[in-house]
Amino acid sequence: MKKHKASAVRNDTIGLLKNSALPLSIENLLQLLQIIHPKTAFSTVYRIMKDLEAEKLVLRVDWRERGSKYEWGQRRHHHHITCTVCGETRDVDDTVVSFNLDRVTATTGFTFRDHYLELEGICANCHERTA
Repeated sequence: MKKHKASAVRNDTIGLLKNSALPLSIENLLQLLQIIHPKTAFSTVYRIMKDLEAEKLVLRVDWRERGSKYEWGQRRHHHHITCTVCGETRDVDDTVVSFNLDRVTATTGFTFRDHYLELEGICANCHERTA
């Protein structure tokens, strides 16, 4: 694995991801980075994210039509629930959905390297507005 120069943009990207409660898209990161580094290009942020993903410092979360978002990889394991109306996203712990990887392994015979669970629904605010 090649060693990466610790540029200011790379360091600030890492800081944004570490401090974000929610996954961020490359576009989100670019907007935030351009506040302090106005000349930052999309290609720079894209390359930084690919490098951080290869180094296993960030995790990519793929949401079909909503695209990919990234989050700091050192957080405890969790899943996400997203409102299909407004796009609000929240973290959901395995225990909330009663997900047990050992039980899935015992039932299916599969050995898992990782797992990802995507939940979609309508948040309370959107539900109230449409009711």
